[in-house]
Amino acid sequence: LGRPPVHNLPAALTRFIGRASECASVTAVLGTRRVVTLLGAGGCGKTRLALAVAADQIPHYADGVWLIDCAPLTKGAQVVQAIASTLGLREVGGQSLPHTVTAALRPRQMLLVLDNCEHLLIPCAELVAALLAGCPHLRILATSRVALGVPGEATWRVPSLTLPPAHATPTELAASEAAQLFVDRACWRQPDFALSAENAGAVATICHRLDGMPLALELAAARLNVLSVGEIVAHLDDALRLLTDGGRMAIPRQQTLRATLDWSYGFLAAPARRLLGRLAIFAGGCDLSATEAICADTGIAPRDILSLLAQLIDQSWVLVEVQGRNARYRLLETVRQYAFERLTTHMDADAPLAQRHAAYYLAQAEQAWLAPGTEQAAWLARLETEHDNLRAALRYTLDGGEVVQGLRFIRNLWRFWYARGHLSEGAAWCAAFLPLGRSMGAGLPPALWLATLFSAGRIAYFRGDYDTAAALFTEMRRAADAANDAAQRASALTQLGNVALYTGDISEAQGLYAEGLALRRALVDGRGVGSSLGNLGWVALLLNHFA
Repeated sequence: LGRPPVHNLPAALTRFIGRASECASVTAVLGTRRVVTLLGAGGCGKTRLALAVAADQIPHYADGVWLIDCAPLTKGAQVVQAIASTLGLREVGGQSLPHTVTAALRPRQMLLVLDNCEHLLIPCAELVAALLAGCPHLRILATSRVALGVPGEATWRVPSLTLPPAHATPTELAASEAAQLFVDRACWRQPDFALSAENAGAVATICHRLDGMPLALELAAARLNVLSVGEIVAHLDDALRLLTDGGRMAIPRQQTLRATLDWSYGFLAAPARRLLGRLAIFAGGCDLSATEAICADTGIAPRDILSLLAQLIDQSWVLVEVQGRNARYRLLETVRQYAFERLTTHMDADAPLAQRHAAYYLAQAEQAWLAPGTEQAAWLARLETEHDNLRAALRYTLDGGEVVQGLRFIRNLWRFWYARGHLSEGAAWCAAFLPLGRSMGAGLPPALWLATLFSAGRIAYFRGDYDTAAALFTEMRRAADAANDAAQRASALTQLGNVALYTGDISEAQGLYAEGLALRRALVDGRGVGSSLGNLGWVALLLNHFA
């Protein structure tokens, strides 16, 4: 009859993509620890990685490698029953089944793979602890969204597949695991599908927008039966609706991304669900201070934020990334869409949350603007880190018709947009808010409107859009006259002089600078006088008036 079977691992129906370093790392940990738990969000590839590692381990375990799928089990007692059934063990009269299983495995050199433990966490943990204590040659490889928490456990978080550069060539794209998986699964639907210069950008976008999550990439590739790659990209803002075809042979919770997330969401306690929904308001992650300031409200006290965050991290809903001395918390994009949907349909209204988000990041921008020069570099770096949140805050502000708040953003962010090379983006936000400001007319604080015109004019000037800059500084000069603000008129004249200088009208520039200098001297504005004299010095240099 030949050698009896030494494993029950399923034959792979699809190609296992990449993960060479991950397999090696997990294998190394398994060599030194008797229980290793692979952690990660639903759809990140925990099971597939565990099966790949387990398959490689078959020659090293005399009594085999055995898979126990806990996903279909609904009661804790069923876990030990599943192990007994898999290994052909029968209950012994007068002896509990756990005792029978432990006695049978005590002399065996074996690897058990416990897959999908999160919904039976306590019974799985108790059983694992008992088996390890009674079976010295047994090792266990588990997969779960949450660590088992047993003594000696090593946890290993499954990362996303490697991503291509943002603007990858087909060759660079082919080197990334995420693109390899997408292309492999795409060929199921379109056998002649291949990377090309024409589709490389779209494929790279899909990989990045789906965060290299294997299940999401497979579901996206399945859509090639009805959509082009470019059309898939266009639908990614509604990824939960797009990613809905895992095939009839997939287990129910993996037939759609929503089903996978629903499966895990059901195990969250109400406060953790509430915080998860509120975290969806952030774009590009957040730090603890922002989380406490924005997410603490009805049902969540500020003092509870940290413990709830820890729960969400432990259950693989939230990723934590350490940047320098600070930790940032991030949701995968597909998880963020799911959480936001939960926020708006089942829990809080999102409007107050969006208002708190916008107010918080406006305060950050204002602190950066007011920071002394020695702190400017650090603040610019911080704003760059929060760039996605600033964009989201501006969008919430614009959609909510908060004109004054929008103009305050422009006043405080123009220097960031300039210093960090985001001039076109800054110009676009100026173009969106300026007409709204003009429509308010006398309803706007004059100082704010003057500062906004100055900021927008500087953005246009640094972009080389001198016509727009001249129009904005001219409007600023008129607004300063209407407000009887000599200092702002002097500033507008100086900026108009800059435009004239860089468009070749040196004589016009000289006259504007001189008029501004006179106003600043009358105001006893020492810094302004110094600036105007410097500008006139440049004019003199250009005119060869060296003395």
